[in-house]
Amino acid sequence: FLANGLSLPVLCLLACIVINFFFIYRGLSGGIEKVCLWGMPLLVVCALLVLARVLSLGTPDPSHPERNVLSGLAYMWDVRGGISGLLRSLQNAEMWMAAASQIFFSLSVGFGVIINYSSYLKKKDDIALCSTTDVAGNEFCEVSLGGLITIPAAFIFLGVAGTTGGTFGLGFQTLPLVF
Repeated sequence: FLANGLSLPVLCLLACIVINFFFIYRGLSGGIEKVCLWGMPLLVVCALLVLARVLSLGTPDPSHPERNVLSGLAYMWDVRGGISGLLRSLQNAEMWMAAASQIFFSLSVGFGVIINYSSYLKKKDDIALCSTTDVAGNEFCEVSLGGLITIPAAFIFLGVAGTTGGTFGLGFQTLPLVF
């Protein structure tokens, strides 16, 4: 507790609320757009730093030498069982349901984002180029950075069982161990 009776997390929450209110009050162009202009590249830089941290972990637990970065990367890209294992995976209904729910979530969020984004386009803008750039940037951050950070780290710290849980386990159990 600090001298005035507030704990540090409460103080940080209040500071976050005040800062957010300040930028939202300034409007889209003068506030949110200005923050995103600096915040999004900063977020990618932070993700690259975390990725460098994960890829430099080596073997953090000497009692489990099989849990190392290279084994985590191999686990991430391994098609277990070759073609027959891939075909068995494609027959798994739960995998298709999880993929469908992710797609529907992405589509619903994406639909709202594309309507908002299209309001900023000018008549001479190349929609196909803008869309391709956006999709490539999203996939780089989501799949490349996100996957390369969480799955090998979960494999290193929690083993194979740590990679099979949901996103809650990956985010709230694995990433604190990385940091």
